[in-house]
Amino acid sequence: MSGTVVFESLSFFLVKWTSPVLGNKVAYYLFGTKPMPPTMLYVLTGICSAMAVIAVCLYVVDKFEQSVLTQAVINTGQLSLSHYIGHMVIGLGPLHITGHLENGSLVFAMAYGCLDFIMAIIFSHIL
Repeated sequence: MSGTVVFESLSFFLVKWTSPVLGNKVAYYLFGTKPMPPTMLYVLTGICSAMAVIAVCLYVVDKFEQSVLTQAVINTGQLSLSHYIGHMVIGLGPLHITGHLENGSLVFAMAYGCLDFIMAIIFSHIL
């Protein structure tokens, strides 16, 4: 999680420091952490966030071995490729059509991502 904070902070300061020289649009394009276009800082931030989520998932599975939640998380992991394809087609398709993919807020993206993950868990548990 600390990597996410470091890369987001780096992005913020690079945009702030280079905006007077490059202009706001170019600075955000080069050093922003929005998913479109995916820059190196976005990729590094995503990797660090994903590692934090994986660590939490491993902790939950280890701590609560016999619970329904644990089995649902295990089922979700076993269907990860299917969920990835569903996320791209079903999840991001409507966002692209409505324009939220490039112009959505961080709060909307987090809420939409959490909803997508909850739906993936429910789908995995049903199958």
